[in-house]
Amino acid sequence: MCFIIRGTATNWHFALSQIAGELKPRYPDQCDPQCLEALKAKKRDGKILWAFAQYEHFEKLKEAVEKMGEVYVLAVPTSSGSPEWYHSKVVAIGRVSKEDLVDWCQCEYWPDRRREGWNYKFFIDVLAYLEGGEGFLLKIEAPGSLHEVDCRIVEAVLDLARRSGNYVVPRCKGGIEVAPFKVAVEQLRGLYPGVAEKVGAALYAGNVLLVGPPGVGKTTLAVEFAKRLTGSDYILATANALWFRRDVIGGETIREGSVVWKSGLLIKAYNRAAGNCGRPLLLIIDEINRADADKAFGEFFSIFRSPSPEDWEIPKSLVEEIEGYGEKADEEARAFLRNYREMGDAPLKRIRVLATMNTRDVRNLFLLGEALLRRFTIVKFDVSENVFQTDKDLYSAYQNMNRGGDIPPSALIHAERLRRAYQALGLAEPRAEELIEMSSGGFALRRRRKS
Repeated sequence: MCFIIRGTATNWHFALSQIAGELKPRYPDQCDPQCLEALKAKKRDGKILWAFAQYEHFEKLKEAVEKMGEVYVLAVPTSSGSPEWYHSKVVAIGRVSKEDLVDWCQCEYWPDRRREGWNYKFFIDVLAYLEGGEGFLLKIEAPGSLHEVDCRIVEAVLDLARRSGNYVVPRCKGGIEVAPFKVAVEQLRGLYPGVAEKVGAALYAGNVLLVGPPGVGKTTLAVEFAKRLTGSDYILATANALWFRRDVIGGETIREGSVVWKSGLLIKAYNRAAGNCGRPLLLIIDEINRADADKAFGEFFSIFRSPSPEDWEIPKSLVEEIEGYGEKADEEARAFLRNYREMGDAPLKRIRVLATMNTRDVRNLFLLGEALLRRFTIVKFDVSENVFQTDKDLYSAYQNMNRGGDIPPSALIHAERLRRAYQALGLAEPRAEELIEMSSGGFALRRRRKS
């Protein structure tokens, strides 16, 4: 869920002026001491304080955050207050998570006091904010401080803001916070008991390789974790045998007859991580063993030289290589140089590579060497009645029928969906073996031909 939050230009400008550093209310003598102490303790660089006067607005926001884990917001001033160039423009794009909610807290923080009692407070983690006068115009005719909006609009505005020279993307040099991982594990442990906990802990510690047969849902689990950790801000790519260093890191290529330096996945991930204060940036590489590790991941070894993020660093040779291309380096590469000069290796340490590896379909696959595997925590993800929460009779039938190993795990997952569909429609369920046959595609036909 996504929202537009409205307020006067004066108050938005004041809040954004304190995006970095200590929280300083305009009227500190009119703040409850305990409230002010709690707000200052909760303040982080990259976050601003906001509030609603009406509890129903705060309650709606709180319910959405508790349901989704976090929500994205557009800050849009009303046509009042100063600066005037703020009026009816998107002045900030951010998100609100569970740890950002404060609830009732009496403190006259903002300068515009046309209406007192803005006490239902929360913080907004700012992803981009307006610095110049040419912001995106967004007029809201309806009254009120909170309006639900299509998340696709928020995603589009955020993407355009990051590319615009008028919006500032906050930079932070810190690591990642534990709170988003706790939320992700809590939301997924019911769907993936035992596995969600392992993946969550391993991701917080470093890079993760999900290993298992085809069809068990490795990619789905990776994407579900990414959505809960970063919203829509993650990168997903499927490896293939044609990958080279320029696809993973970046490198020289020909474009329109000229030699240019083209950014790969890691450079793009670094730039996205530069604006992700306290959050990981997930780079999902699906079916990583479809790529030739020697050709594609050679420099990966020197960047992610151990499982620990504390040891990760960008080689100086890579920075010098991109600098040597000057204007012939693409936009992402030039942005990387600007970010690296300001923040060094900090964004790299917020990247988490979540890769999947297929253990059965050996055609067109490459073996991953020990050097690459050492860079990951390996989490096995195989068929299990606990993982898929399947009926015990159904799981037993699958095990008995799959002694030859030719029924894909996806058949068990689909059979469970079929079983629940029969229940939902109030129909008598077929035998477990029949459900497996119905879900196993060509296996059922092959069995009949053999018999």
